[in-house]
Amino acid sequence: MKKNIIALAITAAVAAPIANAAPTVYGIANFAVQQNGQGNNANGADTGMTVDSIVSRMGIKGSEDLGAGLTAVYKFEFGVNPDAGTISARNQYVGLAGGFGTVLMGRHDTPVKMSQPSDLFNDGSLDNRAMTNIGFLSNSKGGEDRAANVAAYVSPSFGGVTLVGALVPAEGLGKDSALTNIYSVAAMYGSKKKGLYLAAAMNVA
Repeated sequence: MKKNIIALAITAAVAAPIANAAPTVYGIANFAVQQNGQGNNANGADTGMTVDSIVSRMGIKGSEDLGAGLTAVYKFEFGVNPDAGTISARNQYVGLAGGFGTVLMGRHDTPVKMSQPSDLFNDGSLDNRAMTNIGFLSNSKGGEDRAANVAAYVSPSFGGVTLVGALVPAEGLGKDSALTNIYSVAAMYGSKKKGLYLAAAMNVA
């Protein structure tokens, strides 16, 4: 009972400021005219030219100063596909940031995925598909893992080096996975936007 009361107190302390934080609504509608080659539809036939929504999304995010150098942060992002009329979950989390770095909980990219540099195709149909055989979720596409029930830590920069670690409990791995808890870690140096960028990352079962 005592542990439950402490957990409720922590949740209330973070949830109240988040509820009052002024949100930012954002999104991107990303469409492409594509010429699909042989074997792209269910029958293995050439689908020809198509107009497709490529990783279109929308979301809401915000932060609130809690004082004492602490900031509550949150983000709820959804994938939208006007072609199919569907909505899917992307990164969705609440967290606490300060001089120690950022701690977040929810649904989020794994550190392995976070370590990938920006792709030249910019959310194209071939986005980040060069990385293979390193994914661990049942629907993994080679490092493109976004897991549920993640507890993650992002360090402040140490001379340009940022460390990221995440625990993905077994409950967040999906019913098709036989894996137990997964740990994902990454070390990144430099900027993804300009100059030198280096990264090393791995998933550990």
